[in-house]
Amino acid sequence: SNPDSLLWITTQFAFGTFDGGQLFKELYTTFASPSNWHSTGIDNVVIADLAFSPVDPNKSYIGFYDMGCWRTLDGGRGWDSCNQLEFTGNWSGLGGNVVSVVADPVRTDVAWMVSWAEEWSPGVNHSYIVQSKNSGALGSWADVSQGLVTQTLEMSGLSVDATSPITQRVLFVTVLGDVYRSVNDGASWACVMW
Repeated sequence: SNPDSLLWITTQFAFGTFDGGQLFKELYTTFASPSNWHSTGIDNVVIADLAFSPVDPNKSYIGFYDMGCWRTLDGGRGWDSCNQLEFTGNWSGLGGNVVSVVADPVRTDVAWMVSWAEEWSPGVNHSYIVQSKNSGALGSWADVSQGLVTQTLEMSGLSVDATSPITQRVLFVTVLGDVYRSVNDGASWACVMW
């Protein structure tokens, strides 16, 4: 009914032009501010994990395949990218695969995630466990993978023992089917079940 309007729908995304094809824009999100987007409800997403902060109802983290990690500090009204460049491989900070994410049960600003950094070269893959002490803000993630087999994409199932000491959290993760444990907030890991 409007010759200047055209919708372009792919197997993943929706785009539209409303000026006769001069400008196409995405219809699946709307820009809110730099690195903050609002969903329109038709996003192509594959959620791998979701973590709510037990102490701050406005704070949550989502781990996605392809889109990496995103956080909300306002109860889900807007989402910020948590995709720190050095942990995203070929995604160059624009996404990645985050398969596990947990929020500390008491410390509102502390979270951990498992990030897969896939590379285009065969056999050149890396997994990281990273920790943020600043609510997942870009630049706040630090590698806490010491003692883990990280040259794999088979790391998942990150969990935290909520009864462990607050500054020395006990964490668990599976790597290639083995269970690893950290008793010092993720600073180092040891295999406890193989």
